[in-house]
Amino acid sequence: MPLINPMKLLQAAHEKACAVGAFNVDSLDMAWGVLAGAEAISAPVMLQVTRDTLDIWGWDRLASVLVNAARTASVEVGLHLDHCSDIASIRRAVDVGFTSIMYDGSVLSLEENTSNTCEVMNLLRHSDVMVEAELGHVARVGEPSSWEAVTNPQDAFQFSIETEVHALAVAIGTYHGQPADQQGIRYDVLRAIRKNSRCPLVLHGSSGVSDSVLRTLASEGISKVNIGTELRVIWWKALEAHRGSKPREALASARDAIANYVTVKLQVLGSDKIMG
Repeated sequence: MPLINPMKLLQAAHEKACAVGAFNVDSLDMAWGVLAGAEAISAPVMLQVTRDTLDIWGWDRLASVLVNAARTASVEVGLHLDHCSDIASIRRAVDVGFTSIMYDGSVLSLEENTSNTCEVMNLLRHSDVMVEAELGHVARVGEPSSWEAVTNPQDAFQFSIETEVHALAVAIGTYHGQPADQQGIRYDVLRAIRKNSRCPLVLHGSSGVSDSVLRTLASEGISKVNIGTELRVIWWKALEAHRGSKPREALASARDAIANYVTVKLQVLGSDKIMG
């Protein structure tokens, strides 16, 4: 299967009221585990990495391996640069083979976020690359509390028109890196955004959100779900359980644990129905 621009996956998910699973990976074995989990049920999937991860491994080195892994997978795969506010890094990611990027201007003013997102869209207008942006701000531990902001539906409508962004991450009460108070998820905001949405919507901060809530959010208009923290927890637990074992045994166990988790999550999201 080819490495693809995942826009068609999000559009299909949007039409079928399900979601694409997008998994943040920090190592090659994590990536192979994610692909194995997707291949087990013939579901498309997205691999996501951050600029920090690329810096650690080396941009060309890591990208070349991930691109090759995606191209040799038996399912369609999108390769996504997650949470990047540096336009030079976005250009670099596209140059090394990424098919999707996220420009994150969520802590900026609406005007700055709009202007910068437009700049990214213009930069990549002739590239076969999906652009995701964020409006409102999905908070994480250690950030100033003033940054946290639920997405304003009217702002989202205007932002999508002015930027023509391909996908929009919305803040509806989840948190990066920690369980959300699931009673605090703003379905009313999601429905208001979806009512006038011009693009597929993305959920960040899904770790700790129950499978039943994820199913509901997918049916209510979330077309891409990012998963990172839960994946890392599973990875480290599997490695810790094999402390002292040969690396081959420990890594194989961690890869299998990742694959099993990904298979279940993709079924929860309905990802196996996207291309059917």
